[in-house]
Amino acid sequence: ATMEGIYRRRAVWAHAKKSMLFASLQDEAAQELLKQAKLRIAAAGELICREGESLPDLILVRAGFLRVSRRFREQGERVLVYFREGDVFGGLEALEDHAIPYTVQANTRAELIRIPGQALRRVLERFPQARESLRREVLGAAQAIPLAEGSLEQGLPRHPQIENTTQPGPS
Repeated sequence: ATMEGIYRRRAVWAHAKKSMLFASLQDEAAQELLKQAKLRIAAAGELICREGESLPDLILVRAGFLRVSRRFREQGERVLVYFREGDVFGGLEALEDHAIPYTVQANTRAELIRIPGQALRRVLERFPQARESLRREVLGAAQAIPLAEGSLEQGLPRHPQIENTTQPGPS
């Protein structure tokens, strides 16, 4: 194994230990998902996924900031929220094979942990008891994004994953 390979594997495992998503899973199910996980480094400005396209993977933000935006008929493209360390996205789309309803672009250099949707579905078949906790985490993350035009005027909600961590971070 190369030094970069070792770094990538350790980065994935270290982040997973802190993630609310993995904390809600039994150890065997979490380990099975992590075997399939890949660390991806995104440069500032790099497009991660585009609104309306398929996003086959669950993505955890290990480091960096990602801008989440959506096109509105009346207002054009609007920034909805920023993802940061600890945030999760794409899970609902990966589980249910839906198009992603927003665009995600790296605002800074970012480290992303990608878990293939196929691996996610396989683990849920093998560990049916994990389905509810994983679904709850993924749904919580998805519901924290204000997708309707009116929700932008009411302010941006905070992510449940961020509020449940004890680590201080930028607001």
